[in-house]
Amino acid sequence: MWIFMNDAFISVVAPSAADLEIGGERPDADLLSVRARRRGDLTAVFGNDFPIIRIVNRDYPYRTFCTRQRIAQIVADRICEIDYGNFKDSVPDKSRAGVYMSVWAAGVRLEPGVDILGRHEYPPVPVPAKKPANKKPVQIMGPLRRPKPTPPTIIGKKRP
Repeated sequence: MWIFMNDAFISVVAPSAADLEIGGERPDADLLSVRARRRGDLTAVFGNDFPIIRIVNRDYPYRTFCTRQRIAQIVADRICEIDYGNFKDSVPDKSRAGVYMSVWAAGVRLEPGVDILGRHEYPPVPVPAKKPANKKPVQIMGPLRRPKPTPPTIIGKKRP
């Protein structure tokens, strides 16, 4: 599960056997692996409550382990603390905000009627097949008429 917070992005999954060996933990159905791309994201979520492991050349190089109940409580507490009307505007780190905006833009494509580029595809407006009977079409503007040329006037005399 990906969890986007305004100061952290974490991925929460069941730990792999390799993760458990590296972390020195014994297999436990209640244990989850919480992974991040930045060490600071894990400290933003957990403080210094859990040891953070760095694994070089792995997707999500920073990891820690915690129980399902603990991560559920942390996420629930964060939800209870929401005081913003727009999540994107609540992200103070500009580089993080840029990444989140990209995720938001990609998510727009999940909406029905939106193409792969994020453009709304509106269906064409149906056109009636026949004109209604006994009704004349409404003419919004009359036909264009050129004004009649006026003969030039000479002061004091009118031309015939």
